[in-house]
Amino acid sequence: MADDGRHHLLMALLDAIERYHRLASAQDVEGRGLFQAVREWFVSGDRQDPRAFESICAQLGFDSARIRGTLGPAKRPEHPGGRRC
Repeated sequence: MADDGRHHLLMALLDAIERYHRLASAQDVEGRGLFQAVREWFVSGDRQDPRAFESICAQLGFDSARIRGTLGPAKRPEHPGGRRC
């Protein structure tokens, strides 16, 4: 794969990691929905779609399980007043 293609894949992966961390504490419906979509992208085992997490990791030579391990557990945010949603 050309370096330019690898660069784009790496940027997509880094963007997804940043979104995962940023949206993990979302408290509004839209933010929680976006977080769920990013989370599902990371947990999917799809290797057929070249844009899937597993495919990107394979193309970059990265260990997908190790990357998932760095994300930490997804916790649901607390509502004001201490109630969980």
